[in-house]
Amino acid sequence: MPQNNALLTFLLIFFIAFGVDKKGSQSEQVLSFSNAVVKLGPPSSKVASAYLDISNHSDSDCVIDKFSFPYSQRVELHESMLHMDMMKMRVNKNLVVLAKQKSSWNL
Repeated sequence: MPQNNALLTFLLIFFIAFGVDKKGSQSEQVLSFSNAVVKLGPPSSKVASAYLDISNHSDSDCVIDKFSFPYSQRVELHESMLHMDMMKMRVNKNLVVLAKQKSSWNL
């Protein structure tokens, strides 16, 4: 089972880094991904989480409305926030990365 977890970790990082399509010019880099971390549950668990920073290098806001992963039926977008001295996660229908900004996200 550890071999499967290592493969899943590699695949998650690969698809996080390369799995977002941005319509428009192919010559300009619009988004970049950094600090990607994947946390797997116990071997019997079917749930994993990923954390990453997304930077928008363009002059306009970018909306990502879907992430996909071929080995998962669904991928949910979450935002972490501090509320009354406790970290909370809130589900988002889409992810907005403001122009010339960097934001941190949980998948």
